[in-house]
Amino acid sequence: MEVSLRALPLAQVSAGWHILDFRNLTGPPLPGYPLKKGKAFLPLSSNDTPRSLFAHTAFEHQISFRHPLNTHRLVRRTNAREMFIYTDGSCYGHKDRDGISQRRGGCAFVFKPAPYNLEEKSCSFRLERLGPTGIEYPQTSNRAKLRAVIAALQFRVWRGEYFKSIVIGTDSEYVVLGITDRIETWAQSEWQTFGGITVNNKDLWKLLLVEINKLAKDGCEVHFWLLPIDLNEEADWLAKEATAEPDVPKFLKYFGALV
Repeated sequence: MEVSLRALPLAQVSAGWHILDFRNLTGPPLPGYPLKKGKAFLPLSSNDTPRSLFAHTAFEHQISFRHPLNTHRLVRRTNAREMFIYTDGSCYGHKDRDGISQRRGGCAFVFKPAPYNLEEKSCSFRLERLGPTGIEYPQTSNRAKLRAVIAALQFRVWRGEYFKSIVIGTDSEYVVLGITDRIETWAQSEWQTFGGITVNNKDLWKLLLVEINKLAKDGCEVHFWLLPIDLNEEADWLAKEATAEPDVPKFLKYFGALV
């Protein structure tokens, strides 16, 4: 884990930190709430990249709506209430001494710009062996990429930072097509494919939809941008590094305090 992951003690909160009234930050639910799927992010130009649309240095411009602790995010240059998060997952396989195949998943996301160093602007962790319902699932690259997105959305109370739109960047077609198109059909089919097979990672798909709707309830929309791999290098590297971290049995919720 690269960042501070802890709950902020009440005594520390009351000792001078600026406390936001979240009732003033939430808007009406998004049209169509509860949502049945996510929305794809479609840039106006095929030449658009995260760096061309979102600030990647803290001092690039004055951010009108800032995090209450004066840290920075990857904010849209033309819309200070939209932010961007890079996400990725990886899986490494090898055989142990007994010749049994072992797979290790890693997840990561990047949510802050330069000059913050890599440890300050990102979060990386091992993919847990158990899912959110307590059932063990195989470690796969697809599962790790999906898990990284969930962790990014859960990491902060993003509406508390004034954001009305979060753009998730991922190089995973599996994630983008799944959440923006296929998930609605899966849910209607009781999470069965056309061949009658249970949808892979249905526990994470269900949880991702829950997280999207938590934000949608307060008027914050989540978009998914399918990136070329070369535009997602930091998150990719961090996810690969995370596969070497110690095993994590139980499903965890990562929360960033003072970040």
